Amino acid sequence: MSKDYNNDNDIEELDTKGMLEDGFFKEYAKTSKASKAKPSERATQGLVPHSSSPVNTNTEKLLLKAYDVRDNLISSFSDIKLGSSLATNVKNAINQVGSMILELGGEAENFDPLAHVSGLGAPSLDKYASRVIENTRDSYTFGKIDDAKIDGQSIIITFTGQSSLDNTDYKAIGTITTKGTWMGNEAIDYVYTPGEGKMSVKVANQQGEWIDKSDDYVVSWELFEGSPEEEEKNIEKKAETKEEETDLIQNNVDDDININFPIEEKENC
Repeated sequence: MSKDYNNDNDIEELDTKGMLEDGFFKEYAKTSKASKAKPSERATQGLVPHSSSPVNTNTEKLLLKAYDVRDNLISSFSDIKLGSSLATNVKNAINQVGSMILELGGEAENFDPLAHVSGLGAPSLDKYASRVIENTRDSYTFGKIDDAKIDGQSIIITFTGQSSLDNTDYKAIGTITTKGTWMGNEAIDYVYTPGEGKMSVKVANQQGEWIDKSDDYVVSWELFEGSPEEEEKNIEKKAETKEEETDLIQNNVDDDININFPIEEKENC
């Protein structure tokens, strides 16, 4: 005989509160087992779970957004007057977001305002570039520095010397541009070889050795070889060659015009 479920005395009350709590803690346990991603890696790696359970996608998205909010607040903190009520509110907001990140299984250190405020102004590009020129003048031994000047983020420098092999005079004019900023501890080096040589930017280490750091700069140079008289002749020769090339191009253009557009003489009627 079937049981009559319409009887109120037979209806068992469902423990919905307990079911919701169990479901919440099971889901929380999954996310809390996720590894704590480093701040520098979180945007690309996300969360990597210690267990075989996959990370909840919504939780990961929420965690990444929380990191972005925290980073933006920290970035803005340096523009706020230290000790003001606004600075206190922003600091508290940063730590509150940090607490949320920790609860979601991420990593966030307690925010220290003094670590993000500095009494130092922006480095002087010209001042540090001038130090680089001084370092170069003091340390260069293969020849001499004829000229050196600062042009924006670049240093334009002229090395002159004489080859120890065949006494060939040389002059190398280099333009070195920093990809970031001049630090003031660099020096510019040039080593001559016939037809080329090498110009580079070097930094002294704690052992007093010069280490090549040219990858952080754009280095280009032009080499002139021979005595000043020979150099002047070469410059004049280059100018004459360029003029001849220009005339040749113009003559070719004129010939092409005459071929494509022949001039016909009209007879008088």
